[in-house]
Amino acid sequence: MSKLADAAALRAYLTGGTGAEAVRAALSEGQVQVSSVTAAAVVSRYPTGSAGAKKATLLLQSLVHLVPFTPDDALRAPGAPDVEGAAVLATARRLNLTVLTPRAELAAAAEAAGLPATLIGGAP
Repeated sequence: MSKLADAAALRAYLTGGTGAEAVRAALSEGQVQVSSVTAAAVVSRYPTGSAGAKKATLLLQSLVHLVPFTPDDALRAPGAPDVEGAAVLATARRLNLTVLTPRAELAAAAEAAGLPATLIGGAP
């Protein structure tokens, strides 16, 4: 089943942090999708033109499955820990995807909403 990665999962992959191997495995199988809100959250963590921004941009460009965010996605997940989490949950529900995250609160919100979640590593 395809997975929808949140920003924390992608940052773990980019930095080699806890959970990076699980993200790497899913990426190698071509199973990772990313919300456009998540893409923006990942790239915005780095200064414009920095090596980190370039690495994040290359990763996101390599993902074939960039899922558009619809404006009311954030309203469809009231139990989400933040706006990016709401976008992840709403998109996962809309496309029947498993949430891939190192954030325990997002995995718990996904499961509470009846969505499958894979908790990787520990919270960053």
